Amino acid sequence: MHEGPIVETILTRALSEARDNERVTHIQLVVGEFASHSPEALSLHFELAASGSVAEGAFFEARRERAHLYCPDCGLSAAIGELATLSCPSCEGSLEAVGVHEVRLVGLELRDILSGQIRVVNLEGVQLR
Repeated sequence: MHEGPIVETILTRALSEARDNERVTHIQLVVGEFASHSPEALSLHFELAASGSVAEGAFFEARRERAHLYCPDCGLSAAIGELATLSCPSCEGSLEAVGVHEVRLVGLELRDILSGQIRVVNLEGVQLR
């Protein structure tokens, strides 16, 4: 059960974002193409861990991300193996490998129990592994 620590981190973060009278209704993750964690296993473990909390029953969306190279300076994206260099051919910036082994929490939706109002929390970049 190597999903346990990552799921606990996801749940802890979701619960810390929830305000009084809010329930966590949607969790969005990105799982790297070569990550050892499957979206299905993460979802199952989250369902068990969230039982009895304000995140119980939340829609757990974990999508696979293809591994690619990305230039944070100019936004160029290319498939791994497509470029023969570690510097960006467009701006000479350093390329980063993305979507390889990481698991990232990218967003949460929370619903106010009293008003029904939905609040979206963008967490792009919260790397879990």
